[in-house]
Order: sequence, then C-alpha cells, then structure tokens
Amino acid sequence: MKKKLAFFLTAIMALSAVPVYAGVPASPTASKVTVNGASKAFEAYNINDNNYFKLRDIAYVLNGTDASFSVGWDGAANSIALVKGEAYAPTGSEMKVSGTKDIKDAVESTSAILIDGQKAALKAYTIKGNNYFKLRDLGTALGFNVGWDNASQTIAITSAPSAAEKPAVKEEKTELTMAELKEMGVDIEICSIFYSSHWNDPFFIEAVEFADDSPFKAITTKSVNVCGAKARTDIYTGAYAAKIWESDEVTTDFFLKYSFPNGVMVLNNEPALPDYGKKNDISIEYQLQTKDGKLYTCKRNYNLLVEGNGGIDLW
Repeated sequence: MKKKLAFFLTAIMALSAVPVYAGVPASPTASKVTVNGASKAFEAYNINDNNYFKLRDIAYVLNGTDASFSVGWDGAANSIALVKGEAYAPTGSEMKVSGTKDIKDAVESTSAILIDGQKAALKAYTIKGNNYFKLRDLGTALGFNVGWDNASQTIAITSAPSAAEKPAVKEEKTELTMAELKEMGVDIEICSIFYSSHWNDPFFIEAVEFADDSPFKAITTKSVNVCGAKARTDIYTGAYAAKIWESDEVTTDFFLKYSFPNGVMVLNNEPALPDYGKKNDISIEYQLQTKDGKLYTCKRNYNLLVEGNGGIDLW
C-alpha cells in the first residue's frame, strides 16, 4: 500500500512540473531583427512557427517613416484602432526587453482590429497584457515590408513596401491635346494673317482666351515652324493690346504673333490655283502654366490656309 501511495505521489509531482497553458506556448524569437537596416532588440515570440511582435513596438520603430501608423484603444468597444499615415504617440511601454528565455502563455485576443476605420482580419495573441501580431500580417495590412535573410538568421523590416507589393505610381499627364485644352477652358484661334510676297517679315496672329474657370493663367511657345522654317514668337497680353488700340472691348488674354521668313509660304485663298493648300503647314508646341504653377505642353499641327480661311481677310 505504501509503495502504491509513493508511486501515486511521484506521478502527481511529475505532472505538476509540466506547464499548463490557457492558450498556446510562445517561445522567445531567437532571430536578429533590423529596421531599415539598423539592428533593434525586440521581445518577440514564435507561435506555431510564426513570428509575433508587440503591436506598439512596431508602431514605435516605424514612427516618422512612410509606414507610420497610430494605435488607439476603445475599451468600451473592445477594439484596437490603427490609422495609417498618422504619427504614433508613445506610452513608455515600447521596446522593453526582459531577456528571459522562458516560454510564455499566449491567449488568442478577442479584440476587434480596425484599420482606417475598416475591420481587419488580423489574428493576435495577448502575452502578459500586451497584444502581439504576426509580423507579416502587419506588414501586408499597414504597408511595410518584411524580409528574411537565412544566412544571418535576420528578420528585416523596411518602411517601404517591396517592389512587387508597391503599387505603381501613375505619372501625371503633362502633354495635352487641343481637344483637352478646349475642355479646360482654353480657346486658341487664328485672328489675322499678314502676308505678301514682297514683305520681308510676313506673320500671322493667334488669339488666346482663358475661361474664368480655366486652371491656366499664361501661355508661351516652345517651338514654331512654318513649312519647316523656324518662326519667331512675340507675345502680347490683351491688356497691352487694348492700351495700344485704345479699346475697352478686347477680351482676349494673349495674342501670339508668329513671324516667318518670306518665301517659305505660298498663301492664297483660291481653290482653283495649283498651290492651294500646299506650303502652308504650321507646327506649334505651346507651353501653358496653371494658376498653381504647373506646366503643360500641347502640340498642334495644321494648314494655315484651311484653318485661317474662315472669313479672315488675307493681306
């Protein structure tokens, strides 16, 4: 009887030496960790072969980077609110490393996780009152990259997503078509053609008007060619023209005067003549400035005779 009792007591003692977990065992992570290339010491844990990091530690080390996020707690709603792009407010509890090798009890968290106000499916565990999240899940949800160097056994956290994960940045369009300019409240029309075979400096003029709601405020030219020959541009404001003409009826914002060498153009308005429509090709590249300082270009190619023959007198 005494032998049986001794055996029973020994068995009880042996069983009592085996730890009992309310959740799952969490082993301290042995891997080294870098954040944007700098070594950092974390109290992180391995749970079911995945690395779990304290949420506030990650928010702390990424604060001030492109991957910054704030952490808020709503006790009444039992929810954790994360907002991307907001600065993190430290509590003083971050980056505390005990150095213990003891296995901890990790209990699955019941708190709801909200990212930018939207519920997120992120699994978390509570270890000694702190919330720990799977590192790669956080990276995917919050926009930072997690890498692994097997040779050095190092986890690399970088604030910018990897090239594969980073969304392509759409380049802003800076070259517009004439139709797009029209939609944006810019009207450019030929208003005068001054041409004679004996003039040394023939020219034509375009009038430019900006609608009140147009984003543009100024225009110039980058290049002008008349039948392949380079032309010179002179720009006059509508206010200047009104002063010269002593007129209060000028509504045009700018006048663009294009002078070109004599002889390069054969301008006539008689369809029966053999040169009608020939040697009258114009190529212009405009540059326009918006009210907030942005620059746009627009290329225009047309035949001066066809474009300029709508009721305009040829001099």
